[in-house]
Amino acid sequence: MPEIRIKRDLKTVIFFVFLFLIFFTKQAKLLAGNDSEKPILVNRYVFLPEQSTIVQAGGIAGVHYTYNVEGQFVLKADFEAGTASFIKVDANAVDDSPYKRTLDPNNVFDMTSLEGVVQNNTTIKFTGKQKNGNAIQLTATLQDNMIHLAADTTPPPDSADFFIYTMDANAKRKYSGGSGEPNEPFQIVSAEDLILLGETIEDYDKNFILTNDINMNPSLPGRKVFANAVIAPDTNDFQTGFQGIPFTGVFDGNRHKILHTAISGVSYLGLFGQTDYEAQLINIGIADANIVGSGDYIGALTGYNRGTIEASFSTGRLNGEQRIGGLAGRNWGSITTSCTMVDVNGYCYVGGLAGDNYGDITRCYSISKVFSDLDAGGLVCVNYGDVNETYSAGIINAGRSAGGLVEMTWEDANTVSSFWDVETSGQTISDGGTGMTTTRMKTGDTFANEGWDFIGETENGNEDIWWILEDRYYPLLWWQLPADDFSDGKAEPLWFVYELEPELAHLEETNGRLEVYTAGSLEDIDAIYAPYNWGLDANKPFAVQVDFHFSKIGTGDGRVNLGIVPSLDPSAMKWAEFEAGTFDDNPFYLYEIRDGMWVDEQTCARFLNEGTLYISYDPNLDELYFSNKNYGKKDAFWTITGLIRAQWQCESIYIILSGGSEDGMALTGADAWLDNFKVAQGTIRQ
Repeated sequence: MPEIRIKRDLKTVIFFVFLFLIFFTKQAKLLAGNDSEKPILVNRYVFLPEQSTIVQAGGIAGVHYTYNVEGQFVLKADFEAGTASFIKVDANAVDDSPYKRTLDPNNVFDMTSLEGVVQNNTTIKFTGKQKNGNAIQLTATLQDNMIHLAADTTPPPDSADFFIYTMDANAKRKYSGGSGEPNEPFQIVSAEDLILLGETIEDYDKNFILTNDINMNPSLPGRKVFANAVIAPDTNDFQTGFQGIPFTGVFDGNRHKILHTAISGVSYLGLFGQTDYEAQLINIGIADANIVGSGDYIGALTGYNRGTIEASFSTGRLNGEQRIGGLAGRNWGSITTSCTMVDVNGYCYVGGLAGDNYGDITRCYSISKVFSDLDAGGLVCVNYGDVNETYSAGIINAGRSAGGLVEMTWEDANTVSSFWDVETSGQTISDGGTGMTTTRMKTGDTFANEGWDFIGETENGNEDIWWILEDRYYPLLWWQLPADDFSDGKAEPLWFVYELEPELAHLEETNGRLEVYTAGSLEDIDAIYAPYNWGLDANKPFAVQVDFHFSKIGTGDGRVNLGIVPSLDPSAMKWAEFEAGTFDDNPFYLYEIRDGMWVDEQTCARFLNEGTLYISYDPNLDELYFSNKNYGKKDAFWTITGLIRAQWQCESIYIILSGGSEDGMALTGADAWLDNFKVAQGTIRQ
């Protein structure tokens, strides 16, 4: 956020060409792929029986049998170490004769004892011996989500009466990777993976991790309006109770979202129809769900929860009969550090977070709009369990009885240190909790005085559960890191605007993005979005990103920037920026580091008008990474060592978004803009 910028020496043609070649060399290496960069692979594969055979030949009788192979196996390959192994084989081979002879492929080829050597990115060679002395050779060939196994056994010299086995088998990777075990969960990358999980009942006790946002919009290819639930649906047509298999595994959303899910049915509706006691649903975002049911137990995440829900959220619309909740229709387990912003509609027992509660709801909130023909609660309609350290602040409208936080709490239940907004809810009573004005609900002391553990204070503990944009918003949870899609048309509450000369450079939130406008002055000037009373802990890892568009070419120098600073004082003259811009007709990426009089900057050619700027930090190595691909050192264009911890020695890091120009380049919103800012990792400091 400087008033003076260092001119870029992009006019030096030799320098620019040199950087251009460096960039292309790097891109070529990335495209070609290096074994050392490939991660350790642990995948579960499923044999395709119609494409997988074992042939048994030899012996005194000269037998020749062909078996079809079905089942699964787990393969681990460490491409850096060059080693591989079959961790687990659960398969069977059966011939089609009247005798139905069977073989165990693992026993025949001793697969779990073979030693594997990685030949290259696609080929692994395995060798070993059977107990009878036969030598075993097996070649695994990888291609996308498939693997081909070719194996044979060779008797020792001068042997007699030995069977010889050959295998020719194709197997498909299950989901997009992983084995389903706790340390290697199945990877859910696509809608196809998620649908496969729903259809694979035998995997309901396995471990899963979401590695992408997934759009489940039924208008897209391969999607649909789901009947009752995506996973663990109710199969009972007579509404006498849940009939089907509940989910008992672990599903880690990994801070990703499942978007635009459409579900229609009777009862037990949600992403998960029902979870049992062992189930764990964590870090899951359900965004813009549309769920319509004619029965009971309906929630955006699960219709009926007996397990654990943690650090999850939901938005969208729900409709049903009874026990309808923004996250869970009924909670019999535990829900912690979760929240909702859902339109919840039903006949009776309707709640912003859960329709009714028999378990524990702790450190949660709801800003859902709740509508019921009979009874409704801002957080929960009927509470038979424990509700602690929660709040609700959404509209509540009920035909018979409504509670700002809870409509009815039974005698042995507890509602402790919880609140509701009497103004936004339209409700002045609640069977539990304390009603507060909107102003008091946006004041940290309201909650801290009741023992809520906020980031930056230690009197109420060191878990750092909550943080608040004082006087501007309600308390937020630790995992709700700042993000902005610039659709509200204003900088607040996250940002304040720093425009030294707005007639020369200014920013506008319009068209659902942050647009850059400059007058084309010869002066070097930027307009900046800076954080409004929040920063990131400089002693912990962080990762931030923003999408960009920059299409202007011609006379002058222009750019859009993602940056960090150790101080919001412009006179500090310290910053680190990653830029996408153009000098005359030469589009570039550039990083620029400044600490007082010390300046470092490098550039390379840019070939696309749109992309994403990433900045991430590893405090253990004191390394800062700039990339247009992803977070971390592996994908970094540039790595800067010793800046934040060694040189700046700061406690907080502040994010800045900016755009500007010099040397006569005029920009409009069509030329330059930023969008979809996100802090993907970090710890908030205030």
